[in-house]
Amino acid sequence: MLRRIAAFLHRHPGVYTSLMIGPSSAVLLFLVAVPTLIILYFSVLTRDSSGLIQQVLTLENYASLWDPRFFWVLVRSLALALGTTMLCFLVALPLAYWITMYGGRWKNLLIFLIILPSWTSYLVRVYAWVFLLRDNGLILNTLETVGILAPDHQVRLLFDWPAVLIVMVYSYLDFMLIPLYAALNRLDRPTLEAASDLGARPLRRLWSITLPMIRGGILAGSVLVFVPSIGEFLVPGLMGGNKVNMAGNLLDWAFLQTDNWPLGAAMAMVLTVIILAIIFIYLRSVGKQGTLERFS
Repeated sequence: MLRRIAAFLHRHPGVYTSLMIGPSSAVLLFLVAVPTLIILYFSVLTRDSSGLIQQVLTLENYASLWDPRFFWVLVRSLALALGTTMLCFLVALPLAYWITMYGGRWKNLLIFLIILPSWTSYLVRVYAWVFLLRDNGLILNTLETVGILAPDHQVRLLFDWPAVLIVMVYSYLDFMLIPLYAALNRLDRPTLEAASDLGARPLRRLWSITLPMIRGGILAGSVLVFVPSIGEFLVPGLMGGNKVNMAGNLLDWAFLQTDNWPLGAAMAMVLTVIILAIIFIYLRSVGKQGTLERFS
């Protein structure tokens, strides 16, 4: 019986391909495509003065996003997501490089120790930063003790954008570190040694050889950090208070607090388009890199 089935699938490769990709395609269809279409439909509906959703199509929900109350929150979300991505890269690159080049037999242990805190509750780790960043917290008290800040300083970290940025970098650093570490592990060291023998200085080797060779890891890490950080909800809520709202807080306000589903759906669709555009650029960049590597 099994031989007959195998022979049938061998004669009809289209059936075999359908059986292989059919289940995953069905899951993507019902868990991704269908909900996205539902959100798109709600985003063009009308909400009357009593709060009821009318089956009248309109684009006013998207036009409302140009209101300064919403537009600048989206701009702030983009800016904080970009800042988080850049800072994660600047912190993760030297750390991953040092572990790769000088970690020796302890490399795996070092990576394990770095990602170990992420095994605990995300909420608990974020709350811990409240005690570190508050006015009488460990960070500001330490800066006062060593004389960097005066006792009567007016520096405030908590409930402002620096606290949001710090905690977001802490939260997503692993997402940048792991792809960079994997890319650096595949680095062609003889090429670096040859460049050093030919007189290339460390910064020149980094810019001309190392960074182009780990471009795939940089792109992967950037996408893994940027995509979740642009829709972050918990960190700005706890660290920014009412001063720093991001797109995730807007969605909470629209769906749960004001029950304005059409406006919230429009916000969600705009974020979805931004994220899909970033992923498309990433895939195009990785595809071009792979083509160059095959013909080089």
